[in-house]
Amino acid sequence: MSLNIQEILLKDSEYVKQEVTKDSIVIHHTAGSHRPDWVVKSWDKDNSRVCTHYVIGGKSIKDGDTSWDGKVIRCFDEKYWGYHLGVKTSNSKALNSRAIGIEICNYGPIKKKSDGKFYNYVDGVVPAEDVIKLPGKFRGYEYYHKYTDAQIESTRQLILEIAARHNVDLNVGLKTLLLNQGQEAPATNSGGAMFEVPKGSVLEQQKWLNANGFKGSNGQPLIEDGIYGASTKYAIEQAEKTPLKMPDGLSLLEQQKWLNRNGFVGANGKPLTEDGLSGRNTTFALDAYKAKTKPTLPDGLSLLEQQKWLNKHGYKGADGKPLTEDGLMGRNTQYAIDAAKGGSATPTGLFGPFELNPDALAGKAGLWTHTSYRKDKYDCSPQPNLIAMLKGL
Repeated sequence: MSLNIQEILLKDSEYVKQEVTKDSIVIHHTAGSHRPDWVVKSWDKDNSRVCTHYVIGGKSIKDGDTSWDGKVIRCFDEKYWGYHLGVKTSNSKALNSRAIGIEICNYGPIKKKSDGKFYNYVDGVVPAEDVIKLPGKFRGYEYYHKYTDAQIESTRQLILEIAARHNVDLNVGLKTLLLNQGQEAPATNSGGAMFEVPKGSVLEQQKWLNANGFKGSNGQPLIEDGIYGASTKYAIEQAEKTPLKMPDGLSLLEQQKWLNRNGFVGANGKPLTEDGLSGRNTTFALDAYKAKTKPTLPDGLSLLEQQKWLNKHGYKGADGKPLTEDGLMGRNTQYAIDAAKGGSATPTGLFGPFELNPDALAGKAGLWTHTSYRKDKYDCSPQPNLIAMLKGL
């Protein structure tokens, strides 16, 4: 099936007409009917600027009509943005503006009532063939409105096209979380993160390695000649197993240069202006660096001592709040322990990859769902056809 995109454009006042470089894709569902054109029309008169770039139609639950199933509607140009996440964080604007949003027409959670029928949240009957039962409860529900095969295929093609246009790394986020699910987390250094040699030409890598102080096998700075030899190979290997750490004693200007060199961005999603001045973007990048290099949890502590340590070092529970220091193991304490021991904040459990994800909230680029940012949302639900598609990207 080739992807045929139809345009039903929103008024300029219904989205933010500001050009922002994109580095992420977020999948949503509409919590509504099968008609994507109705979704766009409702956005076009609500004056909220809440919208996504694309909406994908589905199958009618009333008469089984499939004329909109898998059809893709574009609402506005990808270079602009809308408030599609609804997060109340200091980096809210950056999260919304750097991501391209995709809505799938779907009602979300379904209830099975005593009459044996299935109902959506507006009490509409949903045919049993359009309902899927998950292997466990996801955010309190085991039944969900099923994503159609046509929707999944359109979503797959759209993600690939967007990623190619904007150089979005699809191996960051949902895909890798799903592929690694159930595997033991790799051992990490005490800082929780390693230097990452940037992608690019050998010459660019040599310049980066020299700027960060990595030397060749002869103990000397690399010759910046664009040739991948033994010394360059050695320096890359050393960098990839060295804990990420900003040198002490840097001026603010030097810190900005270091942050830019190592891929940190400001709240606007762009490299920092290297001016030696403190501001919102520099503070945001420094906070992101500190979050990435948080120390990992020591062994031998009692549960109460672990909770105190986790709070001291800024780890939060699954609810996004500091832990209650009561010495009792619960969902929030387990979540924070997993984050600290794993060197990342990857949620665990049956549907872990679809749960609230601190990496997403911190602005890590990649592929995510709305549930990665909001614990009160159900889009998208972890259905087998969606999971298989994401793994295969």
